[in-house]
Amino acid sequence: MSFDHRIAAAELIRTACIDRDPGCGFKNPIYKFVTEGRQDEAARQIQAWSMRDPKRRGARPFYSSCGDLAQWLLMRLGVRFTWINRNELDGWSYIGANNNVTTLCARPWGTNSIARRVTGDDRFFAGDILILNADHSPTTHVTCVIEHVPEMGYLLTGDYGQPHGALRDAHEVYESEGKLFRGQRSIDSVLVLSDVIEAARAASKLEAIETATDWRERVGLR
Repeated sequence: MSFDHRIAAAELIRTACIDRDPGCGFKNPIYKFVTEGRQDEAARQIQAWSMRDPKRRGARPFYSSCGDLAQWLLMRLGVRFTWINRNELDGWSYIGANNNVTTLCARPWGTNSIARRVTGDDRFFAGDILILNADHSPTTHVTCVIEHVPEMGYLLTGDYGQPHGALRDAHEVYESEGKLFRGQRSIDSVLVLSDVIEAARAASKLEAIETATDWRERVGLR
């Protein structure tokens, strides 16, 4: 993996998570592009569900965008594995309550053989993808690393699912009994960017990087 992938990853995550109008939430145009408009579709499904007969409507529809940021990031970095869940690749498919999480997690929670379990002494770098609380699906969360300084308990990440994008500057990362935690959530699984890039290159599934500037110009964002 070239160092350019790390630089591009940090810039892309920041671009996706800086909301210049915090009041617009999931109506932010960047958020719409990254999630491919699924937040609006989820809102329509929930509204339709609420109008049905309570005895027949079943479970309330659920959508979380936290996994979309990671999937979008890998696409921009040129990765083209079929497990990347994007309309712009092979079409988006709904996968359980946390739609994109299982394709990013290491086993036993997920299906990704490139991902691995996290240990208490791990250090992360820009573009690494973390899965928190993987064994408790209602609180499972995906976050994308920008910077990690373990000796200071510092982890800067880009997060989706608020519902909007946000940079999270967390001075609350700590090790306990051989595991890493961010606040109350355990950091369970990591998809290391260098591992993904190397595997994609070996499988001829790697294309050129699309920088944040290139992406914004292509989709018409200023």
